[in-house]
Amino acid sequence: MPKASLRHYACGGNIHELSQVYKGCEREQRTFPAGVFLFEHANGQRVLYDTGYAPSMHGTGWFGRLYSKILKPIVNEGETVDKRLESDGIDPRSIGHVVLSHLHPDHIGGMRYFPESTFVLSEQTHASITNHRLRDGVVTQLIPEWFDDAPKIILSGTDLDQPSGSVVDGYDLFDDESYILTGLPGHAAGHIGALVNSQALLAGDASWGVDLLPHSDQLKVLPRFITHDFNAYVDTANKLQVLASRGIAIHLSHDAYDQQELLG
Repeated sequence: MPKASLRHYACGGNIHELSQVYKGCEREQRTFPAGVFLFEHANGQRVLYDTGYAPSMHGTGWFGRLYSKILKPIVNEGETVDKRLESDGIDPRSIGHVVLSHLHPDHIGGMRYFPESTFVLSEQTHASITNHRLRDGVVTQLIPEWFDDAPKIILSGTDLDQPSGSVVDGYDLFDDESYILTGLPGHAAGHIGALVNSQALLAGDASWGVDLLPHSDQLKVLPRFITHDFNAYVDTANKLQVLASRGIAIHLSHDAYDQQELLG
């Protein structure tokens, strides 16, 4: 039987001044990819974690334009998730599940390419589609019209707290501890991560980068304002650092990677 794999794709990104995000940081223009992670189970089933940016923010109204001014998306030709997968020999129609860590534009822009997939998201995230505040950063025009009728697994808080027998508790997607969905609260309502093969934790936007986890309590006013629950955000960052000290690889959506394959 083939080995399981976990591949990373940068599906657009943006460039931001780090000193505008964290107190005490020196000036540094850093590129933040919009990371997407594809898990291929040893039995051939495929799960996508997030979907990156849309080809453009055209048609997303005044809020989409405002978002683009604050965090200007840079999406070059061939960088959307469908093209990234196809260039790797993977048909987007072969993706069985698409996990949405949360609903910010750099995570849901490629939903449009997966009308045949089952979407996995938390109850809080699902509720925020129709019940959200400006600061929640939900651009509803990026959510396809067919999504209401798409097959879904909507995870309650109880689901995300299920004892798993692994290093985190959560919802065991395949009932074999190969892909456990777990709550990572703070950044956005219902923000979730995924523990893959007890080796790697896909942690979405739990931090702007692995090296920035220790600085999570130093967010400046604007990024703190758009953080759903700042205290929970700091607690999650601390928990991730503990997991990292135990040998779990922490993979955040906006880190860059030299290699595509992330499982040893």
